[in-house]
Amino acid sequence: MKRSEVRDLMEGIRLSQIDEWVEKEHISMRSLQPCDETASDNAHIVVQTAIFGPFGNQSIGYDPHLNKYMWCLINNRYYPANQIIGVMYSERSSFISKVNVSTEALETLNLCPVTNVYFQQEYGLEVDGLLLAPSAVKETFRCSMCGERHLKSNAQEVVVNGEVHRYCNSCWRKQELMSCCECGEYHTKEDMKMIEGKVMCSRCFNAKYVKDEINGSYIRRENSAVLHQYSGDSKVMSLDYLKEHYPAAIRCDYSGEYFLSSSDLITVEGKKYSRKAIRDAVGGYHSYNRSNYSYKLAAPYENTNLYFGTEIECQGDSVNALYVQQNFGDLFHCERDGSIGEGFEIISQPMTYKFMRNNYSRISTMLTTLAQKGMKSHDTTVCGLHVHISREAFKDEKAIDRFNAMVTVFKKNMEVLARRKDGHYYRYGVIDGVITRQKIKDKASMGHGVSVNLANRTTVEIRVFRGTLNPKTYMATIELVKNLVEAANDDRDVVVFGELLNGQYLPDYVSQRVLKYHQTIDTKAQADFSHYDGEMTQAENDEIDELLAEAAAASMESTGEAACV
Repeated sequence: MKRSEVRDLMEGIRLSQIDEWVEKEHISMRSLQPCDETASDNAHIVVQTAIFGPFGNQSIGYDPHLNKYMWCLINNRYYPANQIIGVMYSERSSFISKVNVSTEALETLNLCPVTNVYFQQEYGLEVDGLLLAPSAVKETFRCSMCGERHLKSNAQEVVVNGEVHRYCNSCWRKQELMSCCECGEYHTKEDMKMIEGKVMCSRCFNAKYVKDEINGSYIRRENSAVLHQYSGDSKVMSLDYLKEHYPAAIRCDYSGEYFLSSSDLITVEGKKYSRKAIRDAVGGYHSYNRSNYSYKLAAPYENTNLYFGTEIECQGDSVNALYVQQNFGDLFHCERDGSIGEGFEIISQPMTYKFMRNNYSRISTMLTTLAQKGMKSHDTTVCGLHVHISREAFKDEKAIDRFNAMVTVFKKNMEVLARRKDGHYYRYGVIDGVITRQKIKDKASMGHGVSVNLANRTTVEIRVFRGTLNPKTYMATIELVKNLVEAANDDRDVVVFGELLNGQYLPDYVSQRVLKYHQTIDTKAQADFSHYDGEMTQAENDEIDELLAEAAAASMESTGEAACV
């Protein structure tokens, strides 16, 4: 608004007239807006009058330095400034803000006795005979019994049958709950047991007591024994009864259970183990609870999506699985694998590389001790070391394609470091000429027994490595796979194999293969991804089809089953 326009509008208008219009509500005071700063040296407020105002929709100037009027949020109009006060106010939600209200409007509001916040009665919340502001809802709870809202100060919070419950005082008095002498939690009467003059919940009772199948009473677990009889049946009895009536019973050093027949146990390094304990230590193939793999092991404060899970196949006496289970059960478990004959595979929890390095001494002790106990992995014709990589470690599907392609393109070098040639359960496939997306997809579709298995929903599995119980070889393998993953996530067009050989254990391992075993590694070999998004020629398509047909024919000849190509 120009200075001249303001001056014209101000002419003949007195402040007393404006005051009169405001009080009579002839003016829509909601429309007060700052005036253009150039309009006057001391600035003005432009008041847009309502249609029914004296000047229609004209504008008038008003000196803001008088600060004579302030807006009331409740009545939606202006009041003289001396009739306005600032209060904390809550409307329909739990949000609280400081607002200006007139003394007239304040008389229509309610003050919340819990939060000391003003609110309008229509939005109030009635709890325990009090009218509360909407924002006070967070100071209330719903009773687990009656379902009504009550103040938290009137709550009785208890753990009932393992679940947290809140009761109002009235319902709490009606509840017939009892406190367990062991865990201190509350339970219903139906869930309580009375023993030795104590009241105990069923969970604590079952953890501490067991039924004596000889006399029907309950005895403490530490005073009980399980006896396996000649018939194969087992009975629970007290230790005193066992020693008195079955003095010749033999105790399993793993499970602590007793056996009448010596043929049910075997002796290893002076200790007796039952065959049942061995069966329990070596689970069936893929019998492990897969949800346990959500328990991932990482170094303190480590933030990464790159986890490794390994399967080490080994041959030998299955009793050695007890050693793994007893001493390293937090890191590994054992399962049967029909492809390796007598023995088992050692399967790790998902671990980060840093966690493996920090726990190298434990991993080394386990593998070295198993070798000393006669277990074999490298020195067999069937045992492998399979490494699973979390899919989340790859930034996209292209990165998985790059990983898959590198394993194949670097086949000759990989065979040296993997310590075994292309085989039935880990076929490399072929990517000849330039690397394209279609060639990688065709290579990856050759079935489960491939070098890189993509069938798992949560992991990518590389299957080319020979089994090992050498801890340094094990760690060098992890470092090689880790370097391949990092190169796969890198968008550079050319990957040189020599760039993948860094780490704490891998360089020495590579030197050993070259110097001690006189094997050749082409460190200058390259994987060129510059044509990844390109198309294959018809000749290249025909070549791929021919290779897939050969792979299917070879599979039929060796197994009698057609490969999935």
